[in-house]
Amino acid sequence: RMNCIYNNMNQNIERVKYKLKEKTMKKFEIFETKNYGLFKYLTFNRDVDNKHVDLLCNSITKFGLVVPIIVTNDNYVIDGQHRLEALIQLQKPVFYVINNNVNKDCVVDINTNQRGWKVINHIKSYAVKGNLEYKRLLEIIDDFIDDFTLSGITDAFNSKLNKGSTSLIKKGIYEMNEDLGEQVLENCLSLKDVIGKNAISTKFVRALKKIMFKNEHFDVDRLIKNCKSVKKIYIYNNEYDIIQEIMDVYNYKLRSNKLEI
Repeated sequence: RMNCIYNNMNQNIERVKYKLKEKTMKKFEIFETKNYGLFKYLTFNRDVDNKHVDLLCNSITKFGLVVPIIVTNDNYVIDGQHRLEALIQLQKPVFYVINNNVNKDCVVDINTNQRGWKVINHIKSYAVKGNLEYKRLLEIIDDFIDDFTLSGITDAFNSKLNKGSTSLIKKGIYEMNEDLGEQVLENCLSLKDVIGKNAISTKFVRALKKIMFKNEHFDVDRLIKNCKSVKKIYIYNNEYDIIQEIMDVYNYKLRSNKLEI
């Protein structure tokens, strides 16, 4: 009798295993093709790094494709765009897995935790999905990116004074203060002629933004004048020290309307 119970238990376990295998197979299907036009790229995915593609070409030539491309059931590449580019260059067949469990709208959430995705990829992804704030942010980035870093721009326009822009952008809750952000960057460009390229560094942008946020009467012309006649601003590594330095130069022999934090 015990043997009969044992056998029944084993049979039940095998049935469960088969059902799980069958369910998994429905979620993932693997194929092979040389029809490269079959695949579609997501417009908000990270840009292709040609150097990385070249390295993959060498690797695939030596060892073959180790990891297949992952696509949605409508052939959007969700993992392996660099491998795909390498295979196209080598004119080799593409082994790809269709993940029936996700669609292109899931890619933002999937890639949020992947190191390969940069801040600009997150901005583009939300913009493509229709977020007007992020669409406008892309336009602003295009206006200022020749002079400032991406983080300098996003921090300048960030409506939250004491919250980092990167985490807000990734979560999709980034909001802008356009008036303040534009004035901060314009003032930094004006100061560049006096104190050099440090005026457009991200740490200086952050420091000046905090001063301007707290002091509506801030006058960039006075700061420029004092930089020329009193003391050139020294750019410390610490943001707080930069703030103090700006205030010291600005407030020199000033009796009223001094800068405060």
